[in-house]
Amino acid sequence: MPIKIDLTGQRFGRLTALYRNGSNNQGLAIWHCKCDCGNECDKVGAYLRDGSTSSCGCYQKDCARKKQIKFNTYDLSNDYGIGYTLKDE
Repeated sequence: MPIKIDLTGQRFGRLTALYRNGSNNQGLAIWHCKCDCGNECDKVGAYLRDGSTSSCGCYQKDCARKKQIKFNTYDLSNDYGIGYTLKDE
């Protein structure tokens, strides 16, 4: 018989486990969690504990958004400034 571990109140990355919400079809405990972004979701407890799940999906979206942001740089060390733009297209 598997050991039942209480994850209530524990943080896993951006997620905080609120309460156990049953089991999946493989018998793994499902935990209802609240993410730092405000979303609530159900995640497998074993995946929370081993670190393979750490957000509701918002982290992956944040990373994708950051990769698409282009930053211009400026050198203002002399009497005049030089601007460098990123051109990927």
